Amino acid sequence: MRLTALKQWWRDAEPDDKRALARAVKSSVDALRHVVYGQRAASADLAGRLEAATGIGRGELCDACRRCPHYQKNED
Repeated sequence: MRLTALKQWWRDAEPDDKRALARAVKSSVDALRHVVYGQRAASADLAGRLEAATGIGRGELCDACRRCPHYQKNED
Protein backbone atom coordinates (compact mmCIF):
# COMPACT_ATOMS: atom_id res chain seq x y z
CA MET A 1 0.00 0.00 0.00
CA ARG A 2 1.20 3.51 -0.81
CA LEU A 3 0.40 5.43 2.33
CA THR A 4 3.03 8.03 1.65
CA ALA A 5 0.74 11.08 1.76
CA LEU A 6 -0.97 9.96 4.96
CA LYS A 7 2.35 8.92 6.52
CA GLN A 8 3.85 12.34 5.75
CA TRP A 9 0.83 14.09 7.23
CA TRP A 10 1.07 11.86 10.31
CA ARG A 11 4.76 12.66 10.82
CA ASP A 12 4.13 16.41 10.55
CA ALA A 13 0.90 16.52 12.57
CA GLU A 14 0.71 17.67 16.16
CA PRO A 15 -0.88 15.29 18.69
CA ASP A 16 -4.03 17.44 18.81
CA ASP A 17 -4.35 17.19 15.01
CA LYS A 18 -4.08 13.40 15.19
CA ARG A 19 -6.77 13.27 17.87
CA ALA A 20 -9.00 15.55 15.78
CA LEU A 21 -8.55 13.34 12.72
CA ALA A 22 -9.33 10.23 14.76
CA ARG A 23 -12.54 11.85 16.02
CA ALA A 24 -13.48 13.02 12.51
CA VAL A 25 -13.14 9.52 11.07
CA LYS A 26 -14.70 7.79 14.10
CA SER A 27 -11.55 5.90 14.97
CA SER A 28 -8.73 6.15 17.50
CA VAL A 29 -5.22 7.53 17.28
CA ASP A 30 -3.83 4.06 17.97
CA ALA A 31 -5.87 2.43 15.19
CA LEU A 32 -4.86 5.14 12.73
CA ARG A 33 -1.20 4.79 13.69
CA HIS A 34 -1.44 1.07 12.90
CA VAL A 35 -2.86 1.88 9.46
CA VAL A 36 -0.24 4.55 8.78
CA TYR A 37 2.67 2.25 9.60
CA GLY A 38 1.25 -0.80 7.82
CA GLN A 39 0.45 -2.91 10.87
CA ARG A 40 -3.21 -2.94 9.90
CA ALA A 41 -5.04 -2.40 6.63
CA ALA A 42 -7.68 0.31 6.34
CA SER A 43 -11.15 -0.98 5.54
CA ALA A 44 -12.99 0.53 2.60
CA ASP A 45 -15.25 2.30 5.10
CA LEU A 46 -12.34 3.84 7.01
CA ALA A 47 -10.61 4.76 3.75
CA GLY A 48 -13.74 6.64 2.66
CA ARG A 49 -13.90 8.55 5.93
CA LEU A 50 -10.18 9.36 5.72
CA GLU A 51 -10.61 10.55 2.14
CA ALA A 52 -13.41 12.90 3.22
CA ALA A 53 -11.35 14.24 6.14
CA THR A 54 -7.95 14.55 4.45
CA GLY A 55 -8.52 14.67 0.71
CA ILE A 56 -6.16 11.70 0.25
CA GLY A 57 -7.72 9.32 -2.27
CA ARG A 58 -9.20 6.16 -0.80
CA GLY A 59 -7.30 4.13 -3.39
CA GLU A 60 -4.08 5.16 -1.68
CA LEU A 61 -5.45 3.98 1.66
CA CYS A 62 -7.15 0.68 0.86
CA ASP A 63 -6.25 -2.13 -1.55
CA ALA A 64 -9.91 -3.05 -2.10
CA CYS A 65 -10.72 0.53 -3.08
CA ARG A 66 -7.74 0.69 -5.43
CA ARG A 67 -9.01 -2.39 -7.30
CA CYS A 68 -12.64 -1.22 -7.39
CA PRO A 69 -13.87 -0.34 -10.90
CA HIS A 70 -15.90 2.58 -9.50
CA TYR A 71 -12.80 4.12 -7.93
CA GLN A 72 -10.69 3.48 -11.03
CA LYS A 73 -13.35 5.08 -13.25
CA ASN A 74 -13.37 8.23 -11.11
CA GLU A 75 -9.57 8.47 -11.18
CA ASP A 76 -9.47 9.05 -14.95
